Order: sequence, then structure tokens, then C-alpha cells
Amino acid sequence: MRVVLLSFALSATGCVVIPIADLLKPKPVKEHVLTEGKGVFGKDKIAVIQIEGVIASRASGNLLSLQVNSVNEFHERLKQVRDDSRVKALVLRISSPGGEVTACDVMHQEIFRLKSDREIPVLASIVDVGASGGYYVALAADEIYARRTAVVGSIGVLIQSLNVAGLFEKIGLEMTTVKSVGFKDLVSPYKASRPEEIAVLQDVVTAMHERFVDIVDVGRPKLGRPAVSELADGKVYVAEKALDLGLVDKIGGLSDVLVRAAELADIQDPTVVTYRREGTNSDAYTIKSSVEGARMSSDGQGLSMNLQIDTLPRTRFLYLWAP
Repeated sequence: MRVVLLSFALSATGCVVIPIADLLKPKPVKEHVLTEGKGVFGKDKIAVIQIEGVIASRASGNLLSLQVNSVNEFHERLKQVRDDSRVKALVLRISSPGGEVTACDVMHQEIFRLKSDREIPVLASIVDVGASGGYYVALAADEIYARRTAVVGSIGVLIQSLNVAGLFEKIGLEMTTVKSVGFKDLVSPYKASRPEEIAVLQDVVTAMHERFVDIVDVGRPKLGRPAVSELADGKVYVAEKALDLGLVDKIGGLSDVLVRAAELADIQDPTVVTYRREGTNSDAYTIKSSVEGARMSSDGQGLSMNLQIDTLPRTRFLYLWAP
């Protein structure tokens, strides 16, 4: 393997050689205390993990501005919870319109594995948006809370492709494609899609939609399959309506969720923690709340994954609300 080195001149006659890999290597994820518990049970913890922005399965950015793989970041934070026997409950603080189908599904399954291994309560707290894949992830929780002004729903899947064939024709450019079989350049941006190609993609989208419906059916058992199928039409709802429809369990903010998490975990005055990568200035959120009268520190920061859709669009299957 070839190692690229970066040199900094310190004098006219010498330099220090620093591996670029060392500069770019991410700092470890560490626990950050939001509020310290008191008394006998003060060492018992509730962990808060924030899921913010578009959920993606790969890193993006450039040398000077790197954005992490959100699935890996989520996995690292869950590992902190898994390995800490003092964590008695987990709260997922969600502010996401969803994202890539597989990325959302992986995160959903990771939560289920954690629940199976640790047998701790998991609650979802939807801050402002818990739509499509954001809601998909929330469905792994035992209970779902939403702030009164939150938007919930958008159960469905889509795939979008940018077609530049007309533009190429106008400016005199042409893409030559040599393919072994007819569907190999399915959804190519350089040609108009044929009806039979759209039909192939529709079959895939339908299958992924059914998977989403299955997840809602399991996560919201009181609804019943017919009601779930009726709700799986892509619509979003304000929290009160989502509550009426059975998509969430309660209206409330993070303080309400933390009180409920402590109740389910049978602990009093817990220490509330989150996780962040050392050396980063997370702008995810500032927590100002209380757990049975204990005020959290005003500098509390959660996980800011900085998840964004790529500047150059690529064709992906998405559990995404994209108004």
C-alpha cells in the first residue's frame, strides 16, 4: 500500500514528515455528560443519541471538509451503549426526513439487536421531522414521542434520476454506451427511460414499499395491517394528527421522554449522557431540560452527523421525504 506523506517546512534545511492518514484519522467517540445524577442511583445512565439530517451510508465531502458515514457513526455510538452496563435506557432524538433505504434499514436493525442484547427500553423523541426513513428508524423504539410542532409520516419509497439527454442534444454532446444486455444502463441520465425500464424500477420500489409497511405493522401493532396500508400513502402529518392516527404514542419533548425512560428503566435521578467525537464542535443541539428537577448542563451536545445529500445527484432508492 502506498502511503502519502505531507511535509511541513520548519526551516530552510529541514522538515517534519507527517502522514496524511494520521491527520485525517477521526478522533474517538467519547461519552459526554449532560446532567449528573445524584444519590444511590445517580450512576445509572440514560443515553441520548441524535439522528439528524439525511441518512446516508457513505462518507462524502473533500479533503478539507469531510462528512462521516452516518451508519458507522450510529454504530459507534450504539457500541458505547452496548458496552456500558450502567446505561439503563436509550433515547433516540430524531430530526430527519429519512434517506437511503439500506442505511435506514441497517440503523433500524441495529437498534433491535441492541434491545435484544441489553434488554433496555428504547424511546424515540421526534424533534421537528420524523418522516419516511426518519420514522422508519423510530419504529424500532418501544415508544415514540413527538413535539407538538413535529412532522411525522411520509411512509413510502422513491427513486429519482436526473436526465440530461435533452441538454446534451442541444449542446451537441452524445454519450456512447456499449452494453451486454438491454437493461444494463437502466435509468441512465444520458437517455430517456423506456416504459419497460420504468416497470422494472416500479417492481423494486413496490417491494421496498411493502418492506416499509411491514416495519410499520410490526412497530405499531395496534394499528392493524389494513390501517397501516391506508396510511402508507406518502402523506405527512403534524404531531397531533399523527397521535390520532396511532403513528406516535405521546406528544412531548425531550424532558418528557427522559422522565418516561427513567420510569421504564426503574431508576431515579439518572445521569444523562450523549456521545460525541473528540475534537469536533457539534452543532446538533443544546439540551435544556430536566429529569425530576435536575437541570441539564446548557452546553450539552449530541450527535451531529451533518448528513446531506450529495451535491452531484446519483440514483438511489430512498425512504425520504423530499418536498
